Amino acid sequence: MFSVLIFLLTIGILVVIHEYGHFIVARKCGVKVERFSIGFGKRLYSWYDKQGTEFTISLIPLGGYVKMLDERAGDVLAEDKPYAFTQKSLSKRASIIAAGPIANFLLAIIIFWILAMIGTEARKSVVVSVVPDSIAAQSGVTPNMAIVSINNQEAKSSIKVGQILTQAYQDKLKQIEIELADPSDDSLTITKTLLLADWTYDAKNELPWASLGLVFPDYPATISRIREGSAAHLAGLQSGDTIVKINAEKIENREKLIQFIRYSPQEQISLTVLRDGQEIILNITPTKIIEKQGEKSITRGQIGIEFANNTLNDEYIINYRYNPITSAWIAIQRFGTSIKLIGSFLFQAITGNASMNDLAGPVGIAQAAEAQFSFGITAYLAFLAFLSINLGVMNLLPIPVLDGGHLLFLAIEKIKGSPVSVKVQQNFYLVGAFLLLSLMVITFISDFMRL
Repeated sequence: MFSVLIFLLTIGILVVIHEYGHFIVARKCGVKVERFSIGFGKRLYSWYDKQGTEFTISLIPLGGYVKMLDERAGDVLAEDKPYAFTQKSLSKRASIIAAGPIANFLLAIIIFWILAMIGTEARKSVVVSVVPDSIAAQSGVTPNMAIVSINNQEAKSSIKVGQILTQAYQDKLKQIEIELADPSDDSLTITKTLLLADWTYDAKNELPWASLGLVFPDYPATISRIREGSAAHLAGLQSGDTIVKINAEKIENREKLIQFIRYSPQEQISLTVLRDGQEIILNITPTKIIEKQGEKSITRGQIGIEFANNTLNDEYIINYRYNPITSAWIAIQRFGTSIKLIGSFLFQAITGNASMNDLAGPVGIAQAAEAQFSFGITAYLAFLAFLSINLGVMNLLPIPVLDGGHLLFLAIEKIKGSPVSVKVQQNFYLVGAFLLLSLMVITFISDFMRL
């Protein structure tokens, strides 16, 4: 029920913002708005404003629409014609159509701006241990040191380290310079050179610093939820348990547990858990999961648990907080990064390299929204911003029935000097509706497979 409520809240916010963009610009352009609907189907509740617009909450909460006075939808009284959408200039019609996605983009930028001013807590990049024989170990990196910078770029948090290392891997750098200092005093530093000729990094299955053999402080492996019927459920794990050992070997953080389970499908392992102050040993066999990534199939282990939102000691936390002007620039950068990420996925989807696991329908969105909400309001807001950008981008795709399809027709009208015929538009709308319905079916299948 909580997942459903979070889903309705998330979709409701995005739809209201999107449709309000269409609504307010239509009003500014002198177009009469007949109905502003949140949801589709049977009307559950409605009311009218002073200008005669009907505001409606409908049964199916998977979208919404703004119905404007339009001569293509039926006869329009002579005195109302000046207020019809079809009577407005091409530029005004384009502005009204584009206003929905733009409203979603503005919402995301505003959220990113607010989050940057509030501040983001992150783990300090303190090296609590180094994996033997790893690239970091071979380069002389020792535990109990904090990373200050990488290639002269500030890297005092795991987030910054991850961003810099990911870029270094993409740029195929042969080596990087890591500046290290005492965690309590970074005035005295030493620099280590990490040779990357033999560096392999699987972005899907590991963290960039872990691929180099660096272990940062992490939250304890405390369980908040166990999926019914999962390997964890069958083994007797309970909510509130903290996993402290794997096969009698002590674990310092969640990362080690996640990696061990991921690479141990259908292999019995022993977990030592702390429950009510006592250690209990349980045997568990991770379920074998096969994920499709393009033409590849990746096998991994899964036990069906979710971790609690624990906190780290203050000594391991750093807070990034910025002034309004800097925050605005950071918001624009985060918006641009999100656009690139979504664009990259769309390209992979078009070229047939995307995985079904990368798609999510209502169930997937509900699960993700609940998970982010459990980490706090700032995590949820960041997720909401990214989802808002997704909605804006998807609506700009040149598919009839979407905003991008309407803009495409206006572009053709601009080129040929006259509107596309109603019959041609209707035919393309049928094609667009079929494509949209197909996408919905695929996302529902993806949800079903995920469940």
